[in-house]
Amino acid sequence: MNRIDEIIKQITKKQCVVADIGSDHAFVALKLLEKDCVKIIYNVEINEIPLQNSINNTAPYLKTGKVKNVINDGLKDWKYEKHFDYVVISGMGGNNIINIIENMDKDIIVDHFILFPNNNADKLRSYLSSRGYYYEFEKVVLERNYFYQLIHVTKSKTKNSLTAKTKNDFYFGVYNLKNKDPIFEKMLSERLQYIKNSGAEKYNEKIREEIKIVNDYFKKTV
Repeated sequence: MNRIDEIIKQITKKQCVVADIGSDHAFVALKLLEKDCVKIIYNVEINEIPLQNSINNTAPYLKTGKVKNVINDGLKDWKYEKHFDYVVISGMGGNNIINIIENMDKDIIVDHFILFPNNNADKLRSYLSSRGYYYEFEKVVLERNYFYQLIHVTKSKTKNSLTAKTKNDFYFGVYNLKNKDPIFEKMLSERLQYIKNSGAEKYNEKIREEIKIVNDYFKKTV
C-alpha cells in the first residue's frame, strides 16, 4: 500500500474539511473526491507551478465547490476555513512540517494531523509531544524502495490514543513499538547496515547513539 492509500485510510469522517499542504498533483484530493466523502478539500502550495498540477488534475471537480486550490504559506495568514477535520502534510522534511504547524494562525483548529515526514521523524515526534498531541496511528510504508513514516496525531484523547514520552518513543514511534510491523523492522535493519557501511559512527556521536538504540531494540525482540 502506498502513501496516498495510507493517508486515505486515516480519513474516516464523512463530509469532512481537509487541507493538503504541499499537495503536488492533488492525489489525496482526487481519491477523496472520487469517494465523495469531503465537504471541501484545500490543496495548498506555496508556488504557482506545483499548484498548477493540482488545478489541472482537479478540473473536473471544480464546479462542485468541494475543492479549492490555493497559493499560501501553509496555514499562515489563512483566509478560508478555520476548522479542519484533517490536515495532511506529506513529502517534506520534519523540520518543515514543524515550521508549518508552529506558524499556522492561532485561531485555526485542526482535529487531526496526518503527517509523512521525509526525515527527522524523531524530532517531529518530540515537537508534537511537547505541544500535547496524542498518537492515533503510526506505520512505516515502503514505496519505490524508500521508507516513509506515517504519523497521525490529534489533540483530543481517544480510545486509540498513545503518548510519546521517551527518546525511544520519539525515535521509533509508539505505535511502531507496539505493533512491530515487519516493514518497520526492515527499515531499522537497513538503516543500521547503511550506517555501518558508511563508517559515520567513527566520527559522529549522534550516529553512535542511534546505533545503540537500534541494537538495543533488536536485542529486546529476540
